[in-house]
Amino acid sequence: MSKESQKNNIHKGHRNRFRNRYKKSGIEALEEHEILEMLLYYAVPRRNTNPSAHELLDKFGSVKGVVQANIPDLMTIDGVGDATATFLNFIGDLFNYCSRQENTSCVLKNFEEYCEYFLNELQNEVKREVLVVACLDNSMCVRRCSKLGIGDSDSLHFDIQNLTSVILESGCKNVILAHNHLSGDATPSYEDIQSTKYIKSILEKLGIYLIDHVIIADKKACSMAELNAI
Repeated sequence: MSKESQKNNIHKGHRNRFRNRYKKSGIEALEEHEILEMLLYYAVPRRNTNPSAHELLDKFGSVKGVVQANIPDLMTIDGVGDATATFLNFIGDLFNYCSRQENTSCVLKNFEEYCEYFLNELQNEVKREVLVVACLDNSMCVRRCSKLGIGDSDSLHFDIQNLTSVILESGCKNVILAHNHLSGDATPSYEDIQSTKYIKSILEKLGIYLIDHVIIADKKACSMAELNAI
């Protein structure tokens, strides 16, 4: 047996031991670097993933930080190529998607309730600005919640046609918008106010009521409706 074959057999046995430990005792039986190492098994079929797992944790601080990192930053780690970085990014987006599904069917009757709702929606967005639209029925129950606009560290871009299509498909007549500020300041900017007024005018023509636009920043929330900014 060649040295390469022996090396692959050792790694195979190591992976099987990890999987068996997980199946027997659950994720709590694994150290954080072992969780990430096991996750990398499914993107890296043969190579030892332990060094990459440690380097990723050293740079991003936690498994959560790793799966929330952007693809170019992930690819700065030795052994993490485009496919592996995309896989890790997908895991982060999948986690956020599942969280949003759990967050539907909530009744939002006042600012305190939808403030908490959108804080939960946007709590994991720490590297980019994101626009969220919550579509509510006449009982103020969320029937659909979608992330539409994706920006960078200081700007947000969205497609008004895509926004209206999502709302119309929901069949709801009540809408609350929210987006995050990475600066830590939840005060609406001039651009926030102008774009919200534009969205409101478009929705009014479609018989849709824009209840509020909430800005989230550093676990704080600001209501543009309460500020009479829309």
